[in-house]
Amino acid sequence: MFTDFLTKVFETRRAHPALIGPGWEVSYADLLDRIADFRRGLRQAGMPPHTVVALSATADPGFPALLLALLEEAHIVVLYPEDTPQRASLLETARAECTLLPHPDGTFTTAPLAGRARHPLYDSLRCQRHPGLVLFTTGTTGPRKAAVHDFTRLSRKYRRPGKDLRTLLFFPFDHIGGLDTLLYGLSNGSSLVVPFDRTPDAVGDAVARHRVEVMPVSPSFLTRFFWSEAHLRYDLSSLRYVTFGAEVMPEALYQKCRAVWPEVTLIQKYGTTELGTLPGRTKAGAALWLRLDGPGVETRLHDGRLQVRAETAMLGYLNAPTPFTADGWYDTGDLTRSEDGYYRIQGRAAEVINVGGENVIPADVEAVIREMDHVLDVIVYGSPNMILGNIVCATVYLSQQEADKKLLSRIQAYCRSRLPVYQIPVKVTGIPGPAPPVRVKKTRRLSPPDAGADTSAGAVSGTTHPDLSE
Repeated sequence: MFTDFLTKVFETRRAHPALIGPGWEVSYADLLDRIADFRRGLRQAGMPPHTVVALSATADPGFPALLLALLEEAHIVVLYPEDTPQRASLLETARAECTLLPHPDGTFTTAPLAGRARHPLYDSLRCQRHPGLVLFTTGTTGPRKAAVHDFTRLSRKYRRPGKDLRTLLFFPFDHIGGLDTLLYGLSNGSSLVVPFDRTPDAVGDAVARHRVEVMPVSPSFLTRFFWSEAHLRYDLSSLRYVTFGAEVMPEALYQKCRAVWPEVTLIQKYGTTELGTLPGRTKAGAALWLRLDGPGVETRLHDGRLQVRAETAMLGYLNAPTPFTADGWYDTGDLTRSEDGYYRIQGRAAEVINVGGENVIPADVEAVIREMDHVLDVIVYGSPNMILGNIVCATVYLSQQEADKKLLSRIQAYCRSRLPVYQIPVKVTGIPGPAPPVRVKKTRRLSPPDAGADTSAGAVSGTTHPDLSE
């Protein structure tokens, strides 16, 4: 009933590969059989509907089948990152009643955690007899929040037909971008390719080996991908779409993508843990501009921040007050420009650095520093200062070693011709080599992200799969 829109597609594609991983392949017929096995197992285990079940978001053949079986049986599924050190606290926040671990033979292991979970949001799902999903925010600007979704609402966009395209499963399943890629691909009978890991070589090999057509990735990953020159080592000629999201795409990186893949369509996707991945379209020839005007979506700007009202929005947080206005608008916290009905995301309001009363958007400073020779990547962040409140600092990843004072003076001299004085970094940390890999997107902190050469100037120190039905 809740996932029949998917299983009807699966029946028409029984012989077609559903999931392709390193050394394994699952057809749609296999997927149907596994879902049936898991559903029988859940019933035999005597698990009452709307049990709050914790499921590790592992990229293995059993995960999608067990997830869909749980949803069809009207359970509330808590998705958490595999191998996270926060596992215990996340499951406590979600009030998980048990954990499940799928096995290749269609069985699973269960471990009880607590008694019947009580919360008004869970009570709402039980009252309506709807399955639920609990997703955690990234926690880059504070503690991780547990967002509760009604799956019947979140899944509405996947009931509209799209295109069958072989797609890379890059984002983890507990991230809204990974969940979106999975549900969109399965709803159109596509083959979904799971790379060995999220390194440039693993992704390049997966795309080349399986002739992937859609590659959803983050800008942070694309930076590493080009630096490693993986695009030169692998045959990526099958690509038709490269989609990006989760964080702001730098202009220079976007132009690099256009130069490397002139025949590939670049598509920006936008979504949040609280809203799901929203339908929209990017501006022709200018994919950094995005229009969010799909079915069930309304948008507006308030004080320069994007606000959204969407039919796929969560019910609320388990561990925080509701972020919605009385009439259902959600403030995304994204500073945004508007032009001719299109939006351009500039950065997170929570990451703005206040320097002596002047606001600095880190992405603006990063864009200038990235233009410089030998700069692979940069992270700009604020650091407390007794006089100014905060100062601008930068961690710069370099293609070659550079003397500390020379790097600081070179960056400041370059920025003086491009930026107001309050935006110029006064502390720089130089690190040879690319930025370390990130799970989804980079995090800006109030201290340098990595150890490296501290070149202080005397001061105190972000879905996704494309909606191709448009």
